[in-house]
Amino acid sequence: MTRLWQDYKLPIVIAAFGVVAGVAEVAVGPIERIAPDRVLEDVYPDSDRVRATAGVALAREGRVDEANEKLAAAFDRGYKESEDLYAAYVDVLVRTQSSRARIAEVVARWRRDYPRSERLASMSERLRRASVLP
Repeated sequence: MTRLWQDYKLPIVIAAFGVVAGVAEVAVGPIERIAPDRVLEDVYPDSDRVRATAGVALAREGRVDEANEKLAAAFDRGYKESEDLYAAYVDVLVRTQSSRARIAEVVARWRRDYPRSERLASMSERLRRASVLP
């Protein structure tokens, strides 16, 4: 048994850690689901990308007030690397019944940054049908 342990110590330890990590993920859930708005923001508090990602995740979870805060901060600081930011932010603005002017401003910037976006065209059409946009 000692010889076996000496020869295979590292693979056994790695396998044990893998099993523990797998059980922990199943029991607790992936870390992104635990607190998407807190995990990376603690590490990168001034990152617009992290703020936008957290806002999108919160919007998907239905936490619109918190999502609105994060997405507005990222949007107002000029973050535009993700079309998800625009889609989630417009959705959150509509859900929170924000002003039409703010919605139009976000849609206009989305149109400027992503002029050929099919997602934008679809969203704009839905907003027009709902009388949110002219």
